[in-house]
Amino acid sequence: MAVINNKLQLGLSVECIERCHRLGMRRDRARPIIVKFYSYSYRRQIYSAKKALAKSPLMVTEFLTRQRVAILQEARKIHGNTNCWTSDGKIVIKVGGLNRQVVTRMDQIPPALNIVVQLPV
Repeated sequence: MAVINNKLQLGLSVECIERCHRLGMRRDRARPIIVKFYSYSYRRQIYSAKKALAKSPLMVTEFLTRQRVAILQEARKIHGNTNCWTSDGKIVIKVGGLNRQVVTRMDQIPPALNIVVQLPV
């Protein structure tokens, strides 16, 4: 809770968490922690504040199914990390400047926009 309250500047208490545990087996690196909150509003507060962790080794992500993780990874290969994210389990891709597209299958990932600008010589 200290990380949440200090790094994300949130005043949440332990009572906000229904349950939490680490994933995977012990290794030489840190293991992810999965957290279930009592209320959706607590979860939204954390996700809204997660940009404060941008320059830190910590990160907050959604727990996705294997299929959605694969779709997100493929979308990030094509469109880059900053143009692909998840929101409530949905994969969102920013295409073009302002257009956002929700993707649920691999064949829905839009192709990369390769814009070639020719400057006068």
